Amino acid sequence: MMRATGAHRSWHGASAIFQTLNRNKYSAALDLKNPTHCAALKRFILEDADVVLQNMRPGLMAKLGLDASLRRDKPRLV
Repeated sequence: MMRATGAHRSWHGASAIFQTLNRNKYSAALDLKNPTHCAALKRFILEDADVVLQNMRPGLMAKLGLDASLRRDKPRLV
């Protein structure tokens, strides 16, 4: 919805508002059942991330090793 909001369209048809609100944000598509992808995500979180948001069912992130235990290795992680 936000992508098309606004009268002025800019880069690739996205509105200026969308571009402003999403500047410098990154996204990735991973198969978390793949141990290599899961390890890469964990490495990325520990090396580059400041904040982690997730929307998984309860217990799944702990099963993948991507729960609050990451804060042991990176205490400033939110």
